[in-house]
Amino acid sequence: MSKSELALISFYDEESGQVKFCVVPRSHVEASVERAVTISVPPDAAEHSSAPITDEDARKLDGMALLCHAKHMPSFAPAF
Repeated sequence: MSKSELALISFYDEESGQVKFCVVPRSHVEASVERAVTISVPPDAAEHSSAPITDEDARKLDGMALLCHAKHMPSFAPAF
């Protein structure tokens, strides 16, 4: 892992009622990343693929992220 790798984190902020995103150095969260289930984008791309990330891939990723939050925050789910 290079020192310049970044991680995008999304979280539900109960105080504001919003899903928020932040970007942090991957080294700050690497221990969590190693224990997590990861999904490649595009999901069907092979390792080291040069396949471009399309608008549709971005929409799917957004949907997956929001559904993950809704699963754990029932008050958030009705927004879907």
